[in-house]
Amino acid sequence: MSLGFQVQPQFAVAQGVSSVRVLEVLVDFFGCGRVYRNSRHDNHREDMYRYGVVRFAQLRDIIVPFFKANPLRTAKRDNFEKFASVIELMTRKRHLTPEGLVESAEIVQTMNHRKPSVALRILRDHTPALFTSMEEDEMVRPSWRHEEAGGNDRPAA
Repeated sequence: MSLGFQVQPQFAVAQGVSSVRVLEVLVDFFGCGRVYRNSRHDNHREDMYRYGVVRFAQLRDIIVPFFKANPLRTAKRDNFEKFASVIELMTRKRHLTPEGLVESAEIVQTMNHRKPSVALRILRDHTPALFTSMEEDEMVRPSWRHEEAGGNDRPAA
């Protein structure tokens, strides 16, 4: 927290109540994590349950090696590779530097069809010197940064 932000990766698998047993099997199989109930239904007719692993050592030593050895064969494969790269950044303690924190946030922003990250915008606002040097090297500004700049090519003030 020396930078005022934390990187807190989490591996999660969600299922409806009718398939909660699958999540319990994951707890037994991996020997880590927990099953949590989410009583919000959102667009579902039943309660949702989530298997979650949050302890860094378990993510690094159990979850990531398993899926490296047994790659996903679904659309989530790319997201998992990005997740593993954030775990690697953390293993090397890069997330404790402003550059590594930004790198982690930029990776996460591209996962799971996310909208532009509010956290990344906060980082940009609180570490402007870091981003000023990075933006000078950019050839193309992401569309959401372009909008911030009022639709022109000048950086936002």
